[in-house]
Amino acid sequence: MDPLAHVMKARFKEKRGDVTIYSGEVSKVWTIIAIPQGGYALGLLVEACQKAQADTPHPEIMHVTSHFLRTTAILPFEVHIRPLRIGKSFANIMADLMQQGEVKITALLIFRARDASNGDPSMTLSPPSPFARRVPLHFHPSVVPITPMSERVSFGNYVRWAEDKTFHERNRAIERGAVHGPGGGTLEWGAWLELTDPSERISSSMMPFFGDMLKNIPSLLPKAHRPPTSWFPTMVLSVEYKAEIPDDPAISKRTIGLYSRSSFMNEGRNEMYVEIWTAPSNLGEGVESEGWQDKQVCLAIATQTGLSVPVEVNIRKAKKANTKL
Repeated sequence: MDPLAHVMKARFKEKRGDVTIYSGEVSKVWTIIAIPQGGYALGLLVEACQKAQADTPHPEIMHVTSHFLRTTAILPFEVHIRPLRIGKSFANIMADLMQQGEVKITALLIFRARDASNGDPSMTLSPPSPFARRVPLHFHPSVVPITPMSERVSFGNYVRWAEDKTFHERNRAIERGAVHGPGGGTLEWGAWLELTDPSERISSSMMPFFGDMLKNIPSLLPKAHRPPTSWFPTMVLSVEYKAEIPDDPAISKRTIGLYSRSSFMNEGRNEMYVEIWTAPSNLGEGVESEGWQDKQVCLAIATQTGLSVPVEVNIRKAKKANTKL
């Protein structure tokens, strides 16, 4: 069994001075071609940090910024966690995901106290305010057709999605030249994504994985402008946690909404912005009710810098990374 909730695990190993160490195994299932999906790998680091912070005055994750220094491998890992600054409301920590003695991912994280209040509660935008952000997907999950995933996604048995074709139409309008003027050229994408195993439950350590599940700008370009078949390795991935996962029977426990946009591609580098939302039901389930959009919550926002490189690079790096020293 390899559902995401079953492989997003880290266990306490030891403490060395002010460094707390957790360990675990990287799943061979949650890969893109032959390398672990970047968000999944970062999620392992986040899971370890959350466990380390669970019994402290600052148990709630608020933000993580990570740099991918080397290719992660399908091997055991350790997460080395060090405190940087512990304040009254916030704790800043540093964590490294290590394999074979090398730092693969390094991250800075902010955790907050559960009752932290650092501003006027009235300065929160939420429905029915007309300025509040609503879930940007146009159709209820019960009515959107399932969309095939790329064959490069190795975990297709555990995940499925239904893309919002509205964004495809907007992107085609750019291709036709129907969108002109300041601010043009941004490509959008959106989908409902479901973890298919009934035992799955969305968790905060999964947010990096969800934030890395998207079609980026090279994939959204028309075929005539699209680069050759590529792999899109992550260089930098940040996640800002916007809200706790609701304990609400009207909110799906294993389906989320994704909305992304991307505007720039420079010599293969591309940036991505992703919103991660709750969903009112699983795919093909539930009943569309009036005002369902206003009841959805943005759980997190992910931003990423990635590369576009030939697929052969993925395979070559995987062979090198998975070879034990």
